[in-house]
Amino acid sequence: MAALGTATSVILMLDLAAFGAIHPRSSLLRSGGTPRSQPPPVLATAAIHATSTTTATPVPTTVTSAPPPPPRILFSHSPPGTSHGPVMSVLPDGTGLQPAANPSVRVTQLSSSRGLQVYSKTISSTSHPYSGCGIAGCSSGYVGSTEAGIAVAQPDGSGERVLTSGGYDVDPSFSPDGDTIAYLRHQEGGHGATVDAVGLMSWDGVPLGALRPPDGWTYASPVWSPDGTSIAVERRSTSVPDEQAGGSAVMVLPLDGGPPRQVASGPFRDLAWSHGGRELAGVRTRYVRYGTRTAWQPGDHPTGDDVWVIPLDGSAPRNVTNLAPAQEPSTFCETNLSMVRASKPAWSPDDTRVAFLESATSDVSSGGVSDVGVVDSSGRHRVTVFSSPRPAHCDPRTGMSQAPRGEIVAVLGWS
Repeated sequence: MAALGTATSVILMLDLAAFGAIHPRSSLLRSGGTPRSQPPPVLATAAIHATSTTTATPVPTTVTSAPPPPPRILFSHSPPGTSHGPVMSVLPDGTGLQPAANPSVRVTQLSSSRGLQVYSKTISSTSHPYSGCGIAGCSSGYVGSTEAGIAVAQPDGSGERVLTSGGYDVDPSFSPDGDTIAYLRHQEGGHGATVDAVGLMSWDGVPLGALRPPDGWTYASPVWSPDGTSIAVERRSTSVPDEQAGGSAVMVLPLDGGPPRQVASGPFRDLAWSHGGRELAGVRTRYVRYGTRTAWQPGDHPTGDDVWVIPLDGSAPRNVTNLAPAQEPSTFCETNLSMVRASKPAWSPDDTRVAFLESATSDVSSGGVSDVGVVDSSGRHRVTVFSSPRPAHCDPRTGMSQAPRGEIVAVLGWS
């Protein structure tokens, strides 16, 4: 801004000089109708006194501007029995909880240029019972299908428009300029497999093509680069488990048709690109490996999730939360109440911190206990800035806890 202010001042001075040259009778160059070469008597007298008087050098005054307000974490909090709740904000140290004054600031689900939110909407859902017997015995249950489309609406939910239909479209987000929407589209892949591609369309629903995975792979967790020229995804194998070597990787897909670039190996989901473009944040599940095995094998048990930071310069990803224990808990209650599921990491404006949502495993299906945390990108300091009510009881025989139902908490971004 200092450089811009100086340039502006110079331009203004040059403009004034040019104005005087073009308009010699301008009042800026004359006073009281007296020609410039003959100053008025008052000005001439003042000039004589000025030559014989020493004037003190004025002391420069320093103008200090008020510091910008500290960044705040934005999250939605829907009370039980409701689908929409107020957007709240809180300081990174957990203080100052209050309703957000402007919930559209730096919220990735909103277009800053269009003033719209984008989301996936269930259009229809069907199911029917089934039963059958085989070598392993008999079973019964329900099978069905769900149609989901991408929709946009005003921040308060009014003016909704469904932009896609006839498939299963999820995980949408606006490009940085707000003109394009990226989303996951379920489609038929090679050899009859169903895979997810990254669909692209304009903000008002005009199709713009798709980024399709190679045969044998599917995409997940698409996220825009800050400059809008690339999209990062998790690439998953359709035949190899995610945790197994070669089963998944984080890829950067250029939108100009350039070759994809692998930036990390392993199953990192819920990707978030830092504002400076140098790092990604993602979530990874930790597994307990039995005996002396050093590589993942089927049967390994998950102990929870962690938020990781993935440098794009080729450096190794780093675990910044260390929430998941290294050993599997010994009781059902410990497993259900201590296993944390992390999701939705969001970078602070200066890229020094990451906010995220953490939920107790036992309450994922019952829709309830979720906390909002924030951690330094270095992993040195972690704080819980919002806590939901915790389960009051756990039956040690079944591991079932009595958790509040219906509460929905979602991290949206930073102000």
